[in-house]
Amino acid sequence: MSEDRWVRSREALIVIGLILAGIALRMWWISLIPRTSETWHVAVSLATTGHFADTFRPGSGPTAHVAPVMPLLIAGVYRIFGISTPAAEWVLSLISAGLIGVSIGFAYLLMRALGMSLRPRIAAVALVSLLPIQFSMEMRELKVWEAPLAVAGITGLLALVVRLDTRGIGGAAGLVPALGIAAFLMLLSPPAGLAGFVVIAIFVIRRIAFKQWPAVVALTLLVTACFIAPWALHNRAALGRPILTRSDPGLELAVGLNDTMLHATDERAAMTARLRDIHPIRPKGYDAMKAAGGEVAYNAVLGKQTMAWITGHPEGTAILLARHVREYFLPPEWFFNPFGTVNSRSAALRGAYLAVAVWLALCGLPMQIARNRRYVYLLAALAILVLPYLLVQPILRYRYLIYTLSVFLAVDVVATLWALYRKPKETGEAAPQ
Repeated sequence: MSEDRWVRSREALIVIGLILAGIALRMWWISLIPRTSETWHVAVSLATTGHFADTFRPGSGPTAHVAPVMPLLIAGVYRIFGISTPAAEWVLSLISAGLIGVSIGFAYLLMRALGMSLRPRIAAVALVSLLPIQFSMEMRELKVWEAPLAVAGITGLLALVVRLDTRGIGGAAGLVPALGIAAFLMLLSPPAGLAGFVVIAIFVIRRIAFKQWPAVVALTLLVTACFIAPWALHNRAALGRPILTRSDPGLELAVGLNDTMLHATDERAAMTARLRDIHPIRPKGYDAMKAAGGEVAYNAVLGKQTMAWITGHPEGTAILLARHVREYFLPPEWFFNPFGTVNSRSAALRGAYLAVAVWLALCGLPMQIARNRRYVYLLAALAILVLPYLLVQPILRYRYLIYTLSVFLAVDVVATLWALYRKPKETGEAAPQ
């Protein structure tokens, strides 16, 4: 008991220390070479011309292919420190590592609010902070992708909603902070934003009186419009259509659902070939986009073609979706480097760790919900974060949105099962103190 009291009295310092150590470790993995991508191209355009443009190459024109938040952030860093200078790349890496630390902190607060035991929740912080399963991806690829910020946002929203569920709110107006986070996430990462709104909807059903629902709907529309409307109006002026978030769903669907992927014997080679054929960042895809009349028209064409393929190939679609589920939850070796060589042993270990964490979390959630109904918020968030990526060709970074929550949940499930195993039988045995 005295040992637990000692840990509890220093819990905040231990958790903060673990998170800071994790940030420091990640900074050892940084690469000062810029990670070129569609987001990076737009950021360079913003930094040099002030326009959301040139997603695929200089001169490719106005764009809504990527959401605006990350290009704006990167462009701001580049304007201060110079485009792709070592100082700028170091700052971007620090921001990414810091956001990862924030997401771990929010996940810790969330699980504490749900009643996760003291030592398991500290152990979960240590695992996510210090185990270098994805450090390379976090500090190279994710510094120009929205995942670290999206994870921080959705875990923070979950922690806030669980706290509101526990303590209650005075009325619909108390939801404004949560609605603001969800609306921001919708602009940043539509799957995370949708998950946020679903979580809030469950809270409203559970805790808000029916007579206040119209006020909640009105607030939701108002807050969401404050974030989405400026971007939509910009896209209407620049692209001719009021695109609310991103213009790329047609392209994403076309990459994952097609004959090439259905009949592939080498999935990595098939995906590479498919990207070479249709993605505008490659010469053949770029020419096809220009011939179609620009990225919006091209995505519309790809979307119609893919929907026609789905309609004409229901069995093939089912096979591909089942394959996507398997690959998402049991990542194959090639996921760890889809465009190069893979260290088979390292990939196997990381894949096993990720799979175990996710499956423990998902399989244990029904038990946790039976013990504490507020776990339903985590179930809803994880389901919505996963489902959109099962429609497209899943890659490793798409799993990152559920990684931190999955590890915390997996540790929570193991701790719960262990506590149930050790629970004294009803024989008059004294319970441990």
